[in-house]
Amino acid sequence: MEPEEKSRPDYPPINEQAVENGYRSCRKLAKQHFQPVFWTISNLPAAEHGAVCALLMHLHRGLELASRGSSDALNQDQVAEFRDDLGDAIGGMCVSPELAALSDAHQRFNIPRQFVFEFIEGIDWLMRFPPPDSWEDLLAVASRIGGSIMAAACYVFQMNSAAGNHFAIRLGQALTVTWWLNTAGRDVRRSQQRLAIDDFEQSEMDPTALTGITAGQQLTWFARLYGHRIEQLLRDTAPLLDHLDYDGVRVAKALASVCFCAANNVRLHPEMLLKDGIVTAADLRRLNTQHFLGLEPALPFSVGHHPQQ
Repeated sequence: MEPEEKSRPDYPPINEQAVENGYRSCRKLAKQHFQPVFWTISNLPAAEHGAVCALLMHLHRGLELASRGSSDALNQDQVAEFRDDLGDAIGGMCVSPELAALSDAHQRFNIPRQFVFEFIEGIDWLMRFPPPDSWEDLLAVASRIGGSIMAAACYVFQMNSAAGNHFAIRLGQALTVTWWLNTAGRDVRRSQQRLAIDDFEQSEMDPTALTGITAGQQLTWFARLYGHRIEQLLRDTAPLLDHLDYDGVRVAKALASVCFCAANNVRLHPEMLLKDGIVTAADLRRLNTQHFLGLEPALPFSVGHHPQQ
């Protein structure tokens, strides 16, 4: 017997007040939950800033959902509700003020639907399946998580060609891998390990080593492997700068500089993987200051690109 399909609430249409309230809430949530890198978007014009904050709200809701340790059946219900809420909001229904803002950003900046929905498929994967077996599998998941959100954000930054999607996804993958490496020890303790199983086996290191207090040869090999991979993803990102407006180039460089800093830190100091983070507060202050002053950050590729005016 087929399970009875749940009926959706009869939401009112989105109105200007809901959108305004939604953007205000999204800015507050984005600053609260993404505080370490919120400075990367601090200089954006108001409309672009609000749209990126709406995407960050979407990102936060998904990551919060993926972090819950609930049953498979409940997981599927939650993902289905997430997907249906987004569908109703894109269709003009006021599911929540935050989704009203996301719907407005989607329409205002012509963000392709595929990216905001692809993110939910990535969250579904995280909730239903074990850690990826290989680096290639990890990248496939990362493209749906950070890659889809970064690609959507690049439309806010006036991406001038769909050819830029590939490079935007690469930057999103670099950000996702950096974040998972940053939280690797905590994730292992919560039985939510995200890094590739093959890499642990090749380094002859058990994932629980990331919860220890001393670094060994295996950890050094593992840290240098991921540091090198993050740098390579950033190198692949370089052509993205030719597809963005001035503000988008600044944001992309700032985000890439955080990833590159993390990659260098773990290669030089593998023991940072055993601590609270692979990018220190001092690192973030330095990168923030460089961004504020308009100084070129350290990146693994040439910054001599000419953004569209």
